[in-house]
Amino acid sequence: MIYSYNPQGTYWTTLLTDDQSYAQQVLSLPNPPLYRIGGIALKDIDPNLIKRRGIVAPAYGQPGGADEILLNGPVPIFSIFDFNRIVGKSIVGSFLS
Repeated sequence: MIYSYNPQGTYWTTLLTDDQSYAQQVLSLPNPPLYRIGGIALKDIDPNLIKRRGIVAPAYGQPGGADEILLNGPVPIFSIFDFNRIVGKSIVGSFLS
């Protein structure tokens, strides 16, 4: 299994979207994301790993607003979605459940 890793903590969001532009806006990213990595629901995250939870602040000319969670440890990566290979309609949803 592959895990994400960041020595300061792993940033994770409940956002689920295939819309590259929307993800850039609500995650306040300086550039459009290339990939969506995830596949794990909030209910499956050990509450002891949650360092901080809040809302993404505006930055880089983007409004922010997505749910943002900073974890003390790595998150397993179950799927990698390439935004540049979208075929069909986009989805917007949440990994809350």
